[in-house]
Amino acid sequence: MPRSLVSSWKRVAISGPTADGREIKPQELRDCAETYKPSTYTAVIWVEHQRCNGAHGTVFAVRLIDNDPSFGKGQVALEVQMKPNSRLLKLNSDGEKLFSSVEITPNFAGSGRAYMTGLAVTDEPASLGTQELYFSKRANSASYRTAAVPLRSRPLSKSFAATLARVKREVSLRVNAMKELGEYKAKPGRRVL
Repeated sequence: MPRSLVSSWKRVAISGPTADGREIKPQELRDCAETYKPSTYTAVIWVEHQRCNGAHGTVFAVRLIDNDPSFGKGQVALEVQMKPNSRLLKLNSDGEKLFSSVEITPNFAGSGRAYMTGLAVTDEPASLGTQELYFSKRANSASYRTAAVPLRSRPLSKSFAATLARVKREVSLRVNAMKELGEYKAKPGRRVL
């Protein structure tokens, strides 16, 4: 597959609480959108944040969305255009790794600002409101088209929202317990969301 394919815009993060009890700050996403330049540092696409399987593409461009009517007060979103390689296209066609997870480095290169240094494809995104990644091969053609498919098109039911809140609390408690026991090892200087 030629590396000339650039996806349509895909929502990869929304500020606010995450499914695993962390918080994505609006300023982090603003910084990522304002500072991202592939000529400075290109964010690579990885599977589940693991480098051992090799790259699955790169991030071509990043933008901030701050005017979506579904957002809460002060909430913003980060969207990217990706350059997937044939390995990511294959995973996607098999229905695997359909969502994204951003890697944000605070104070990137001593700049005092956050920078998106990587993007993972995953089946379990931490950020709420991510869009499903969809690459479709055109009939009788070697080319692909892309589309952004929203994860949710309607509000959560009250029972599902309550279950999600309970799961967030449980995950947060487990992470905190692991931190206290010294079993949680986050890499310094990088937040995986």
